[in-house]
Amino acid sequence: MTDHLAVDGLELSFGTHQVLNRVTFSIAEGERLCLLGPSGCGKTTTLQVIAGFIQAQTGSVTVAGRPIDHLPPEKRNIGIMFQNYALFPHMTIFDNVAFGLRMRRLPAADVEQRVGEALRLVRLAHAAQKSPRQLSGGEQQRIAFARAVAIRPSLLLLDEPFSNLDARLRIEMRDELLHLLRPLKIATLMVTHDQEEAMAIADRVAVMRAGRIEQIGTPQAVYSQPANLFVAHFVGESNVLDGTVLEGSAAGTRLEAPGLGSLNARASGGLRRNDQVTVLVRPERISLLPAGAAGREPGWNYVPATLDEVVFLGHRTECRLLAGARRLTAWQAGGTIEALRLGDPVIAAWRHDDTLVVPQGAT
Repeated sequence: MTDHLAVDGLELSFGTHQVLNRVTFSIAEGERLCLLGPSGCGKTTTLQVIAGFIQAQTGSVTVAGRPIDHLPPEKRNIGIMFQNYALFPHMTIFDNVAFGLRMRRLPAADVEQRVGEALRLVRLAHAAQKSPRQLSGGEQQRIAFARAVAIRPSLLLLDEPFSNLDARLRIEMRDELLHLLRPLKIATLMVTHDQEEAMAIADRVAVMRAGRIEQIGTPQAVYSQPANLFVAHFVGESNVLDGTVLEGSAAGTRLEAPGLGSLNARASGGLRRNDQVTVLVRPERISLLPAGAAGREPGWNYVPATLDEVVFLGHRTECRLLAGARRLTAWQAGGTIEALRLGDPVIAAWRHDDTLVVPQGAT
């Protein structure tokens, strides 16, 4: 796939505070990339540099091979959907969607056609003469989307598009947005701090911290193979343990985890005997077996533990375990541990490949 948006080496400082630190990534035509990170990590600033609202001190932005750094925002042909939607309350829905087209001085007939197409896309053609305050939050979001795509942008920027919606509507509109984006084939950059939104919408995720990209890859790769502890903690939840490498090879890594004994992990290049590491195990990867369960399959770790606490959350049950002096959390599908009681001895089992090893210091 050919890069449509290319961001290369963006640097920006406000006084002594570095906001962007060599930010580099690309997006292919029709691809959806999400900048994911905590507040203040630089993701919205990156979006604003691309949009032309802020000028970076170093680096470049090109769209379809054409540098756009020197262009004002209105000349970049970029559609933007702001987190507060930024609809004009004194205008009709038609006029809101038509705003960018009229700023480009398109003929009235073209404006009429494109606004109609955009409103039909979001299934709100019947609301053309209404005002924004007559629409629900979800409908206002769809109008903001219609306005962003009516100009037929070469790039679409989404700035925390669900932040103003309640929890249930966020999920509904997340699915709606994905439904709207798929047929348009527009290169799309979304900014969010919500990992579920990023995972659900993006083809690739770029995790940011302190102005730099820590890891970029598919949602599956970032989740299952985090580059460091920050990514592992920010994208999903993990059981975190200390360990010491006993031996490592192309077949895998064997280590000692105090209180848990010997564990096997996926191969980790560059580790040597006696290296101190951090061990990560996702709670949904842990299966619980009765203490007397027979048989041990190759490729699995088995750790004796005690069921210490059970929290039922509907879609899953969180089981807190005591394994020696260590605590582990295992997520089980609802109702799968009904036969177990608090205080029961159990076996916590997970695959070697689900044991992630990060060198200490790779934070």
